[in-house]
Amino acid sequence: IFALFVKAECQLSYRRTTKFLRSLGFKTATKSTLQRYAVKLLLPFWQKIFSQTIEKASNIVSIDGTGLERTKASEHYIKRIDAKRPFCKGYHLSILVGENSKILSLRIRQKYCHDIKDVKYLVKQLSKKPIIIIMDKGYDSEQLHRYFAQQNIWSIAPVRKNWAKGQLRKKLKDNFPKKIYNKRNRVESIFHAFKQKYGNSVSSKKIKSARTEIYCKAILHNIYTKKFR
Repeated sequence: IFALFVKAECQLSYRRTTKFLRSLGFKTATKSTLQRYAVKLLLPFWQKIFSQTIEKASNIVSIDGTGLERTKASEHYIKRIDAKRPFCKGYHLSILVGENSKILSLRIRQKYCHDIKDVKYLVKQLSKKPIIIIMDKGYDSEQLHRYFAQQNIWSIAPVRKNWAKGQLRKKLKDNFPKKIYNKRNRVESIFHAFKQKYGNSVSSKKIKSARTEIYCKAILHNIYTKKFR
């Protein structure tokens, strides 16, 4: 487990991780053993460790999604080999962020999908229901707003230009809480910091090992994140 966290933090391959730790005097598993355990470690295991990095619940949360490539190939290389974009279809990562700028829940999918698919899953992973949930325009859905209203959660998302009828969407359209919505930039900042630190690609080819890699990075992010003041 320690080796997998070092691999994620230093952005090393399995082979280089083994060599690096052994050069420092650590007794480390072989490259193939690390690869096997990255696949064998199941989601509940990582969720249990991840939950230990969350100090407290948050009343205001933000949700967003992003894509992660499966390759670090540069645009120049892709152009030289006459490959077409997407050069390698990547993963889809959705996160839910609290007021202290920590990731409270996450989900990674093997293929790109619409962000709205992971909203209910992310909220169910929370230890306590939030009061307000902030989303961007891509989450504009009367059905989703009604789902949260039934749980006494105020959902905020900008209404699309050509919006269909909907009582809750009409309320947002007529009296949009701009000041509260501006807090959504926190999740954008975390995505930016996350990709600046760990890159916008995932080295793992299989979803199980990719999940291990992403959870290691998310856990490290929460550990290093200072308390929001």
